[in-house]
Amino acid sequence: MASHSPSDLLPSLLAGVIVYPQEDWSPQIRTQVEEHLRCLARELRCVISLARRGAAEAGVVLDLSTNGGVADPLAWDARVHELESDSVFELGVRLSSPALELEAFDALLRRYQRLLPLPAHVPSPELARVLALHRSLHDLTLPLVRADYDHALDTWRWLLWLAPRADFALQCAALFHDVERLESEPLQRTEHLAPDYVSFKRAHARRGAELVGAHLSTLGLPADDLREIQRLVSHHERPDADPRLQLLNDADGLSFFSLNGYGYLRYFGPAVTRDKIRYTSARLSPRTRVLVRALPLHPRVRELLDAEVNTLDPPRDGPAAWR
Repeated sequence: MASHSPSDLLPSLLAGVIVYPQEDWSPQIRTQVEEHLRCLARELRCVISLARRGAAEAGVVLDLSTNGGVADPLAWDARVHELESDSVFELGVRLSSPALELEAFDALLRRYQRLLPLPAHVPSPELARVLALHRSLHDLTLPLVRADYDHALDTWRWLLWLAPRADFALQCAALFHDVERLESEPLQRTEHLAPDYVSFKRAHARRGAELVGAHLSTLGLPADDLREIQRLVSHHERPDADPRLQLLNDADGLSFFSLNGYGYLRYFGPAVTRDKIRYTSARLSPRTRVLVRALPLHPRVRELLDAEVNTLDPPRDGPAAWR
């Protein structure tokens, strides 16, 4: 694979988000939309501007109009990935009916939060080298590897959202927690074929710890950091009272629901996705389960989540108890 310099921290950065109104809104509706965008910009710490009606469009432009249907996040990905070879780009979004499309807009920004600048977090030189190594391991021409790379960055960003002062080892564990998939599932997913899902996931975590140790040892990291990264990766697939492991599990779970949930449903179907939702919910802290319910999820994912959450409080030992 091509080598990458330590400056290649992320594939690209969103310089800003521009909303292009597609209809003439009343002053009241425009004021409501502006307030909604201000709140979202504060939450995600990004720049969102509302263009004038008829303004010339620039950058990557996505259309949220669905003619009464539901927006397809995977179609958004195809457009955004085209531009990720650029270092910085703007994202434009066409908005016709705020009443119908603002939730889809919220979901879109959550989906691409990994591309937003980090004004309050400047990666250390050590973390910059880790990010460059992490990128070099992923062949982004392979769709499943691309999905794993996006999920790794997204998990890292969720970690920093939950714990802005997360230390070096915890950030590395977030980036490398699923590195084992590069070895076992780069072309086809097999987790749904496992006769014992819990054992499969724990073996995935143990092997991931071995791989992350091999990869990161090439950077000459302090031994204590390397041991802690391996410990976190090796235990991340199980609920744990350790607050550091819980943060990693919460970030991983939030990324599943906000980024991967719909793609997982499309790939595996509703039955397997229902089991995955149960397994993931079992790893979340109580506060994060509440947060997940408030996320702007795809309607089909929300339907499955609501059905499972309303059934019972998942046991802490994972999905085996339901089988």
